[in-house]
Amino acid sequence: MFQNLMNLPIASVVAIVAVAGLVRGVTGFGGAMFMAPPLSLLVGPVQAVLYALFLESIAVLAIIRSIWPRLNPRTLAFVGIPALLSAPVGGLLLTILDANIIRYLIATTVVIFSLLLMVGFRYDGPPRGTTSAILGGFSGVLFGATSMGGPPVILYLLSGPDHHDVTRANLVAYVSAVSAAALVLPWYGGALTAAVTLNALALAAPYLLGIWLGSHCFSFLSEKLFRRTVLGFMLLSGLVALLG
Repeated sequence: MFQNLMNLPIASVVAIVAVAGLVRGVTGFGGAMFMAPPLSLLVGPVQAVLYALFLESIAVLAIIRSIWPRLNPRTLAFVGIPALLSAPVGGLLLTILDANIIRYLIATTVVIFSLLLMVGFRYDGPPRGTTSAILGGFSGVLFGATSMGGPPVILYLLSGPDHHDVTRANLVAYVSAVSAAALVLPWYGGALTAAVTLNALALAAPYLLGIWLGSHCFSFLSEKLFRRTVLGFMLLSGLVALLG
């Protein structure tokens, strides 16, 4: 177990994943954004993306019972179907691009969307089928290549008419489904090896525990302060990965 982490502080990797799960549980997003930059420095960018995609694909298991009644199938279909179709394209990029390019893509994605979320940017136009489809397709490619395709959809859905509980539930389901789809091509191409899969399975326990704790601590925390702190850390870690 952890065959690719033998020369690294395993405790640090587990801690990063556990805190990423806490972030995901409290805010409903940000797990991959939180873990991918530091993991890319510890285990390499390709493995970091694969770990993040695997963990995000099973994240829904921790809170499926609570979000199921709140899902909006229509909203999910408009952004989700294009994303599911385009995620393998991102997975192809992950398998053919140079590792340094992947690391820069990860870091740049985190920096851009952390800044947008910190300043409260939202999509101002009305929700449209065409806009949803284009955004979903772009998000799917980002998922496959960097494990972080959620922010564009977050910025879009936050402007929609759904209640925030419905939006949060949609985002949880969306991120998990598209992350799973993004793993198909790396698996087919041999990047998702048995060793990587075993490592990801071992990291699933702290990640799901973090999500469970975060979802139960949600009502006791100042979400605004917590979100700003998390986004600040994401921005810093993205800059470190970009310049490192």
